[in-house]
Amino acid sequence: MLDIKLKSNKFNIKLVIIITILIASIGMVLSYPRIKSDSKKFGYNIYEENTDFSNDIMESTYSLYCKVYDEKEEKYVKPADIMLEEKTNIDPYYKTTGKDVFNRDIERFNENLVSGLKNIQYCVLDKDNNVLKQNVNSNLDLLVLKNNEDTAKKLQEKYDLYTVLNFDDKGNMKVENLYGADRQTFQSNLNKNIRDDLFSYETTNAFEIKPIKNMKFIYGVPKNLKYSDSISDYKLSEQSRSYSNASLLFKNIGIIFVVIMALIIPYKEIKDWAILKKVLKLPIEIIIVISYLAYIYLYYGSDQIILKTANNSPIIRVAQLQLTNDISNILNYFINIFYWFVLFSIVFISIIVIKHIIDYNIVNYLKEKSLIYKILKKIKYKLDWIKEIKLGEQNKKKIVTILILNLVVVCIMCSTWVVG
Repeated sequence: MLDIKLKSNKFNIKLVIIITILIASIGMVLSYPRIKSDSKKFGYNIYEENTDFSNDIMESTYSLYCKVYDEKEEKYVKPADIMLEEKTNIDPYYKTTGKDVFNRDIERFNENLVSGLKNIQYCVLDKDNNVLKQNVNSNLDLLVLKNNEDTAKKLQEKYDLYTVLNFDDKGNMKVENLYGADRQTFQSNLNKNIRDDLFSYETTNAFEIKPIKNMKFIYGVPKNLKYSDSISDYKLSEQSRSYSNASLLFKNIGIIFVVIMALIIPYKEIKDWAILKKVLKLPIEIIIVISYLAYIYLYYGSDQIILKTANNSPIIRVAQLQLTNDISNILNYFINIFYWFVLFSIVFISIIVIKHIIDYNIVNYLKEKSLIYKILKKIKYKLDWIKEIKLGEQNKKKIVTILILNLVVVCIMCSTWVVG
């Protein structure tokens, strides 16, 4: 009768632990809508804070300028011949190098515009507002041709950001009709990347960069990003950071909830668990690594799974399975609950392991379960063995042979290190 009660008691404790971890996991998933709304408080404007975007805009501007020049001349002209002006008293070698580097830079800018900035829409106009080049049939040119409140409202419904870079007859650049960022900040970021700061030292050391004159460059970033590129990466990075900060409170609540339960339950009631016995057989270093990985996935690896689930995006895409949105969302939530259940379980077991170490005696536990302690013990044993070697007549030849072999090995290692 007593055995039945003990078994029933242990089963009840197991059930309580599983339910506790499950509650923490489900509670974490149910907090996603709140995390999504709170993430807006921690967000930032990628067009202001991220100077890489401003750098992309300026690089694209110089690339487009050279492309427009080629189309106007109806032939390919090297960018260096279009935009570089030689400085005086420069060695011819540095001039050649500077031109080559500049040509490669412009080519790199163009490749980035085509493949790395697929989402950006642009339109290039001359001083008379004639459209010289554009990548899509957008209405961005209306910012110049028909700049009024009605036009602005229509464009703001479609674009997350748009701006006009107006270069006057002296080459001065002015930001006009900006939407989606602070004008002063955006202008400042662009000025940091203009001309000399944009190109390699090999070029600016030997040449002056000619200013762009009498042209307007219009850029727009749609709200609906169709492609995976640098802009979508900037967006994703901003969202991940904001979701990470917004979810911190709820993660801590879940961890505290599980830790309190682990501390409340008496160690003697669960020390005979099969899973705990298997864990306790592992070296302490492996347990620490597993606990550390759980910490990483809790605080740094969970942003994407929260972000995708909160925005009803599939976590796992299986092309062969045509899943409806409802089934995909249900699958998402099951994956999320399992994800948090595993991590919170590791947190729970980590606390139980600490209780076991304290109960067992820390020193004795480390002696038995620490790989580092065992390795150091073996090293000490070998050192003691070496110290006990006596330099008698019988051992001299063996010792000399060992030393010569060691010397040969060291010489080989040194020679390979020096050579390669």
